Amino acid sequence: MLGVEPLDLYIPFQFNKEMSCSFELTNETDYYFAFEAQKMSHLYCNIEPQAGIVPPHSKYGVDITLQPRDEAPERANKFVVRSTRVNNGFTTEDITPATFNKDKGNVVDEVKLNVVFDKQ
Repeated sequence: MLGVEPLDLYIPFQFNKEMSCSFELTNETDYYFAFEAQKMSHLYCNIEPQAGIVPPHSKYGVDITLQPRDEAPERANKFVVRSTRVNNGFTTEDITPATFNKDKGNVVDEVKLNVVFDKQ
């Protein structure tokens, strides 16, 4: 499966300013993997890209941009990254919710990332 680093996303909180962080997916195998990244809380953010294909022996960066806020978040925020092995030739356009459906017989790895706000 894919490696995900870091597991804790440290974001320096700034009032009414856009904030961003990133994480990296690492594929050290000989196989292709599809991934999707989703928020698990009510954070207003953009994830780029939200889904993609990580080729064998490569790394893939994902950026998260949080919208400006006028108050610091009080509760825990998390993201989840799901990944599954796919065939060579599988494209980002081929990724659907069924791609990560365990009930369809897919082996799906799920990694949760914690968001930690540094409220200086």
